[in-house]
Amino acid sequence: MPSPILELPVSFQEALTWFANNRGKVLKVPAKLSNGTLLQGSQGGGIFCPQGQKYALSLKSTIGAQLNSIYADAEPIFHEDGTWTYDYHEVRSKPNAAGKEKNPTWKNIRLLNNLNDGIPVGVFREVMIPGTKVKAHQILGIGQVVAYDERTGFFTLKGVQNISEKEKLSIEDLDRDTRKTVTTVKAVREGQSLFRAQLLEAYKCRCAITGYDLSDALEAAHIAPYRGRQTNIISNGLLLRADIHGLFDAGVIAIDTNSLKILLSKFAAGSKYAVELSGAKLRIPSQDAHTPDLTLIAAHREKWAHCFDN
Repeated sequence: MPSPILELPVSFQEALTWFANNRGKVLKVPAKLSNGTLLQGSQGGGIFCPQGQKYALSLKSTIGAQLNSIYADAEPIFHEDGTWTYDYHEVRSKPNAAGKEKNPTWKNIRLLNNLNDGIPVGVFREVMIPGTKVKAHQILGIGQVVAYDERTGFFTLKGVQNISEKEKLSIEDLDRDTRKTVTTVKAVREGQSLFRAQLLEAYKCRCAITGYDLSDALEAAHIAPYRGRQTNIISNGLLLRADIHGLFDAGVIAIDTNSLKILLSKFAAGSKYAVELSGAKLRIPSQDAHTPDLTLIAAHREKWAHCFDN
């Protein structure tokens, strides 16, 4: 069966190769290559989907989307092997004055197609050149869409190729490495079932925050984001009701490591959650080996500290 990547239009492949070969650079991203191949949309930001294509080609995070916000794109995490992981927020629906949808949420569907079919995207971020007021772009390179959380609206991307020892990367190289990533993602999804089963046992089928006991509504939450099988350990997990899980991942909920009290961000002030969770504390499993890592809980709170500032 032909590879989805090699079946893409030549212009799409050339654009992906450009992002791969410029990985790690800080420069101005051209709207298109000299041969006319487009790298980003006419608006210059967000999710770019070439006309008539099933897939997104590139993702750009603007400085505005990186500011303190509950919906902010996360900072990329760079790993020792030269790869990276990055959480990118979906396009949110926003009605205009006439009440019609203003933002192109259909682009999220294109990016979901990338996830489902294993098609990578070029990823870059708007940055300020140090000591100046000039904007440029940090090229992360090629990213594989490995997950989507419909509650928080974040797509998780992972760099698929370390090209530090290669001068150029061919589309065949990219295709091979992408297929490896897709295989890994399938294994990750299978591993999630075991992780959840372990947390259900450790927390006796009760939400660690609300105490809800219907297992169908409970999910395995990572305290520190998933970064490989080594993060699927009970001390990095909490069994949470589905909506609470989403709020925890989005930084609306955090935990005080001294009192174990549940903290709600300023964005949830006055909500019914503020009433429901008033005075609530984190429930700890009976076995010491299953106790959540307080260092990771503190790091989670620190990551979203701007959401709790008055």
